[in-house]
Amino acid sequence: MALSHHLQSIEILDEIGAKCDLAEAYYQLGLTYQKMGETENSNSNFNEAIRLFNEMEAPKQIEKVEKAKIGNID
Repeated sequence: MALSHHLQSIEILDEIGAKCDLAEAYYQLGLTYQKMGETENSNSNFNEAIRLFNEMEAPKQIEKVEKAKIGNID
C-alpha cells in the first residue's frame, strides 16, 4: 500500500511541477524500497532524488540522500 501512495504522490507532484517535493518523494520511495530489501529500486529512486536536488542546487539534501543510499541514515 505504501508503494501505491508513493507512486501516486510522485505522479501528482510531477504534474504540478513541485520539484522540491518531488525530489523528497523519490527519496522517501527509495527509503521504502531500501527497507524492503530492493536495492536496485531503492538506488534508482535515490538517484532520481539526487538528480532533482542537483537541479535545485541543494547540497545538504543531496548529502542526506547519499548517506541514506549507503545506509547511514541519521
